[in-house]
Amino acid sequence: MFAPADFLDLEHTAHPKLFENQNYVWDALKQIASYLQFRLKPAVFGELIGQAVHQQSRVRRQRNGR
Repeated sequence: MFAPADFLDLEHTAHPKLFENQNYVWDALKQIASYLQFRLKPAVFGELIGQAVHQQSRVRRQRNGR
């Protein structure tokens, strides 16, 4: 009645493993933290130009040492 397959097309879902062996669609919420630890990999997708400076709980870019 509330199975994940009743709500999602698990063949076209980006993360079907999250819903494996779940009786209810919301049971996947309990698995999110461990699932993300398993799936996410550290990565850098950008490039900092200049130098980052921490200033009163804000981060701003600094160019040319200023």
